[in-house]
Amino acid sequence: AKTFTSSSAQALQYAGTSSAFWRTDCKPKAGNWGYGAHTGWWFFGDDFEDMANKNVSKIEITFTREKAGNYAATACNFYAHSYETQPSTTSPTYNTSKIGSANVAASSSATITITDATIISRIKSAKGICTVPTSQSSTYYSVFSATMKVKFTYKG
Repeated sequence: AKTFTSSSAQALQYAGTSSAFWRTDCKPKAGNWGYGAHTGWWFFGDDFEDMANKNVSKIEITFTREKAGNYAATACNFYAHSYETQPSTTSPTYNTSKIGSANVAASSSATITITDATIISRIKSAKGICTVPTSQSSTYYSVFSATMKVKFTYKG
C-alpha cells in the first residue's frame, strides 16, 4: 500500500452570482455560512501517476472536519479533479460522478473506502479531490483540514 498526503488545499468562494475567488486561508470549505457559497479543493500534484500501472484493489480517503460551521453530522460529497495545483480559473471543473461521501460531524475524521474499479480508475488518473455540498446552505457548511490522505492498496 502507498499513502499520499495533499500538497495543498484551498476553498473557492462564490460571493453572489457574479464573482468568485480562491480564499487565502488554505482551508477547504463547503456550503454557505451567509457570506458566499464554497467548494473545497485538495491538490496532490502528480502523486497519483505512481499508481497508473498498479493493480489497485482499494482506495481509502481520510479527511477531517474542523470545529467550525455546522457542528452536526453533515453529508460530505467528494469528486475527482485534474488540477495539480490551485488553478488560476475561478470556474474549475471536476468529474461530476461522485467518488464517495460520508456523514461527518465537526471535530471528526472519516475514511471513505472505495473498491469499485471504475471509481478507482477515475482517482488514479486524477490530480486531486474536491468536495461539493449537497446544497449551498448553512446545513452543509463545513470547514476541513488542509491535510487529506489517500491510501492506495495494490498487488505487485
